Amino acid sequence: MLGQFLEQLIKSANETDLKQRAVLYYRLLRTDVKLAERIINGDHEKITEFYEDKNEELRERLFLEFNSLSVVYQKPSERFLKDQILKQS
Repeated sequence: MLGQFLEQLIKSANETDLKQRAVLYYRLLRTDVKLAERIINGDHEKITEFYEDKNEELRERLFLEFNSLSVVYQKPSERFLKDQILKQS
């Protein structure tokens, strides 16, 4: 019954998020019902705050370097740029 509902939802849903969730639950239920129950109803610790939220300086630094080569190199800019270039920015 639930499987039929999810199949119909997958076929008719216009919202991508809703369709993706339906596919996830459908596949999970088809694979292993007990595992699906543990995943969906399991005890999960609620995340209430992030490390970056505690440190305003770190958060600002992450935002400044987000759209830069720091993302590619996975390092802060001072670790791969020369001092001269850093002083100009």
